[in-house]
Amino acid sequence: MTSSSNTYYAAQINTNSSHKSHKHGKESGSKGPSVSKTSSSSSKGKSTAPDVSFLFCVNEWKINFELNHEERDQWLNSIPPTSQAAYVKEYKGTVFRYRSGIVTVAQGYEWVREAPGYEGRITFYDPASNYTWVPEPYKTESVFACSAHLPIITLNGDASLGSLLSTNCRDGCDRQSLNPDDDDDQERYTWRMPHFTDRDNGVSVINSTRTGVPFVSGKNPSWIPSLVPKVFENTYRHENRRSKGLAGDLPVIIGLMSFHSSRPKHGPDGSTLRGANEVFMSQMWHRNRWEGPRDAPVRGYPETPEDNPRGFVIQVSPDFSSEDMATINTDYNYLEPIRDGLYQSLEDLENFGILVEG
Repeated sequence: MTSSSNTYYAAQINTNSSHKSHKHGKESGSKGPSVSKTSSSSSKGKSTAPDVSFLFCVNEWKINFELNHEERDQWLNSIPPTSQAAYVKEYKGTVFRYRSGIVTVAQGYEWVREAPGYEGRITFYDPASNYTWVPEPYKTESVFACSAHLPIITLNGDASLGSLLSTNCRDGCDRQSLNPDDDDDQERYTWRMPHFTDRDNGVSVINSTRTGVPFVSGKNPSWIPSLVPKVFENTYRHENRRSKGLAGDLPVIIGLMSFHSSRPKHGPDGSTLRGANEVFMSQMWHRNRWEGPRDAPVRGYPETPEDNPRGFVIQVSPDFSSEDMATINTDYNYLEPIRDGLYQSLEDLENFGILVEG
């Protein structure tokens, strides 16, 4: 993408690479409406919010696991490197749009990262008008498969930044090292096993914050072992409910789907061939159903304990409509209420919707 002075940043960059709650309305001094018309608080109790739309991109890295010697956890499982320098080359994913269960390519959007060690962003660029729109991410998370004994781990943030925090990438990416003795810093860079909460109706809500239990709700979910490894199935004898679906953390669910892709490579023009793009191009996730293979990923997971971990960095951003963009460009005071309304619709989708039925 050509650099341009006509760049519009939809919000200040979020240094934790994950959405936090924002106040709006009178408390924030906003002059605009308190909630965007595209929000959907009425989605509670429904399988999906009918008008929910968001953008997402799945990226994979060529990783040098030998740079600082292979890193392992306390049980000697191989884990992703904590050194930013180990993330050598990025395979940029296509930006997709999810709208009411349908996934399509988001025309005009692309993944932009100035260089390794800089925070990446989903970005809209119109070459005709030289106009750039950079929405603040809703969430950025990393999902890795390490071994049969450590099948899936997640990180709240971009693993390729390593032990660096990016605080202002637009102005030279002022970076700050994590302090190993600081509890808050350690909490920011902590790999976790997925956990699940139960809505008391057989819907499993996945999260990357270790909230709940490390097993799903209900019996015989259609997405085990295709998306969630078999080790997470519910084995309680008194559990008689059938599973009704998978919900929760959007980047984690999208990352789990991405393991059904072949390894990426760069084409002659530098574009990414194969990789996670092929999962969503081929409509394996369609109308909130998993239409891909029913078995565990054959090519996606490490096959032996000697194989290196494989994983993805997934970013989800709100999908501002053209009317939203025009309104915000006319009056910046409308940014926060429109953005917060879009954030709320995504929170509702995660908390009350079903992203994979069955």
